[in-house]
Amino acid sequence: MHPQASENPYLTTDTLSEPNDEYEKLNKDFIVNGIQDFTYTLSRPAHWKQKDWLKFSAVIGGTGALMLADKEIRHFFLHNQNQSTVTAVANGVKQMGDVYGLCAFPAVYVVGLASGNKKMQSIGLRGSKAVVISSTIFTLSKNIIRRGRPDVTDNPFDFAPPFSKVRYKSFPSGHTTIAFAIATSLAEEFPDKKWIAPVAYTLASMTGISRLYHNRHWASDVFIGAALGHFVTKAVYHHHRKRHRLVRTY
Repeated sequence: MHPQASENPYLTTDTLSEPNDEYEKLNKDFIVNGIQDFTYTLSRPAHWKQKDWLKFSAVIGGTGALMLADKEIRHFFLHNQNQSTVTAVANGVKQMGDVYGLCAFPAVYVVGLASGNKKMQSIGLRGSKAVVISSTIFTLSKNIIRRGRPDVTDNPFDFAPPFSKVRYKSFPSGHTTIAFAIATSLAEEFPDKKWIAPVAYTLASMTGISRLYHNRHWASDVFIGAALGHFVTKAVYHHHRKRHRLVRTY
């Protein structure tokens, strides 16, 4: 008997599925599962354990520390702008959190569909779902928090009322959130390929740094965006594995 089945009376070897046994399909179930993944992610704090709260505290503490240093970090990047090579790199890696990043997993799905590769289709759909959920959360956060961008205010503590018409949408960095959602998805999809995670996270980090270089975000915006993209995507993939491995029969 499967070891998990012996620990849970609701489980049998017939109801347990390994991740690769369940291919995603673009149908009604995928949409329903996506909504469930979204609500699961939003509800996670109610089920956090001590280690989760420690991670959250570390993120909040790091964000607070960076907010105190935001102005100095901004000055550093402003004084090191207009270097042709650095500018070219910054413009290039920025795309990971922009249109190219948003289209990456849908493109993987289309290629998988055209080639009949079900695993590639699943990767494209799961990655797209993680990016969409992360994007939805950071969009809501931007509209609620309404922090001024560094290219419109010198004060990192300049905030507007939630949902106001003021064009303050700096916190968190959307580009960084998307980049880290992509990087985390790739790390989750290919845990056996040890080189993928370091490369993906390095590119995602460079995307975040490019937002500082272009003076479009404060350092704390980038840090919280990275954490958001990473942990939201981890939650989406955790729920996916839970859905397919822990199927109950009565």
